[in-house]
Amino acid sequence: MNRPSQICITALFLCVISWTSPSLAQDPVSLELVSNKAAVKPGSTFRAAVKANIAPGWHIYWSNPGEAGLPTLVDWKIPEGSSITSTQYPIPHRYVQKITEAVSLVSHTFEDEAYFIVGITIPQTIKPGSEIIIAANVEWQACKEICTPPMTSALSISIPVAAESASSSLADAITQAWDSGQGNTPKTTVSATISDGVMHIEGILPEGSSAAQPGSWYLPSVPDLVAPQQKQTISISGNTLNISIPVSKDLVIPEVLSGFLLGADGKAILLTTASEKQYAVAEENQEKGLLLFLLLALAGGAILNLMPCVFPILGIKIMGFVKQAGDDKASIRKHGWAFTFGVISSLWLLVGILFIVRHYGDSAGWGFQLQEPGFIIFMIFLMFVFALNLSGLFEVGTSLIGVGSKLQSKEGLGGAFFSGVLAVLVATPCTGPFMAPALGYALSKPYPVAMLVFTMLAIGLALPYLLLSYFPALIQKLPRPGPWMETFKQSMAFPMFATVIWLLWIFSAQTNPAAVTMVLAAMLTGALGLWIYGKYSTPVAKVAVKRSAQAVSIILIGAMIWLGTIAAREVPEFPEGNTVHKYGIKWEAFDTGRIIDLRKQGKTIFLDFTAKW
Repeated sequence: MNRPSQICITALFLCVISWTSPSLAQDPVSLELVSNKAAVKPGSTFRAAVKANIAPGWHIYWSNPGEAGLPTLVDWKIPEGSSITSTQYPIPHRYVQKITEAVSLVSHTFEDEAYFIVGITIPQTIKPGSEIIIAANVEWQACKEICTPPMTSALSISIPVAAESASSSLADAITQAWDSGQGNTPKTTVSATISDGVMHIEGILPEGSSAAQPGSWYLPSVPDLVAPQQKQTISISGNTLNISIPVSKDLVIPEVLSGFLLGADGKAILLTTASEKQYAVAEENQEKGLLLFLLLALAGGAILNLMPCVFPILGIKIMGFVKQAGDDKASIRKHGWAFTFGVISSLWLLVGILFIVRHYGDSAGWGFQLQEPGFIIFMIFLMFVFALNLSGLFEVGTSLIGVGSKLQSKEGLGGAFFSGVLAVLVATPCTGPFMAPALGYALSKPYPVAMLVFTMLAIGLALPYLLLSYFPALIQKLPRPGPWMETFKQSMAFPMFATVIWLLWIFSAQTNPAAVTMVLAAMLTGALGLWIYGKYSTPVAKVAVKRSAQAVSIILIGAMIWLGTIAAREVPEFPEGNTVHKYGIKWEAFDTGRIIDLRKQGKTIFLDFTAKW
């Protein structure tokens, strides 16, 4: 295995965990919100900072953490009408941790003490005698031989408003931290381009700065832009700086890119692709950034309809529109809005659950529900039953002769709503074009902003159907209802069956062969029950036969659910007893009790994890 592969495997699949270690009875990092002013006057500008006191031997991470750890991120809350600069980080250290003789991890860290500083300007209209409250939510992770779980600290500070400003006891410390960090760091504007898989950074070195030394590294503030151990070519010609770094060919350089050229002696030059004035404008126009991600979410949701996971629903909805072709315009629009409401409401519910899960500490993301075997079984049964229905094994709510138009219309709206819900459930494992940046943006923002982005994603998913419902001329171009629809309906069962196979594959990786066998037996039992229902519970059947068929069907479907519940509780089967060899390392099956015992022994624990969706 080559070195990049080793690093990639280590970075992606090894995660140090240490929730209950006795050494973490007290957090290794204490955070407080401080200001350089004990009092501020209306219209003035002052500095606020998150001060991190880090225990000896521990470290926290820069906004670009490198190959290990999570970034330290500060979400500021300031009084209405105030303005704030971007958070200024200290100059990070390039920390190299050896895992084995052949593999090491590079991180960008802070040790001992660190200040994360912003400039805040308050409105002129604030009255002396009042007070302002500055708050910050800080996301951080600290590591030594072991790591803390991801942490979030809520901080706040109250500052009186007076006729004249007054310095605080920490004013000198904040000024010194500013000066030793980015305040007195030489700065220069550079250009960044990509050509043939190589990023080229060029600029003029500021006067008084030393030339690039052997061992210098360029560290971008944006994570996942440049691999921390990727070879860099740094050269100086006169006072012209040239940096060349191999990167991914599909890499897109951010509109504003900043980073440090870090020397072996710890001194740095701040490189940015925009002047300070331009950078300030970019920071102040965050609304434009939100608009961009809203548009990306809208486009991503619309394109999601073309992804394989949503294809079965697409076919069903096309068939639904064909059925509606002869209806009046108002009825067609109602169906379009019912589907849209089903998409939006179910996605709202799913995102709400996602943020509740994240609030209580789990690193949940898009498609998080697929981590639960119980949900996988629910989706398997749902898609399987839906496929059997499309195949013609049974019908629900219809008769062999026909039913009244009122009942048919009512069921049609309910079916449209249900189709929207199902579209969301099957779409969440997929990520189409434009979605990744929108999802990343949403999951890093407060709940209201995230909900806005996800709502646009839902609207994008429902948009094609809603547009069709408002432009019935397009529906008129579809083929008229006829015998072909039954063939089309049955053919759409096969993509559903394919989805069932895919879900079973995911379930098999989460449990064991016995659990998969139970699920297959449950599906057989449920299919038998539905066949009995479809064959003997018809409007023309005798009442006694119909009631008997319904009772037997309920019993068999209940058995299907019971078997599925048992299967969901099965644990993964680990080969070779309780161990497996992978990456040249002997691994044990995940066991919470075993982890606690190893932590008590002071041993470092690595967790190998991945997902199949």
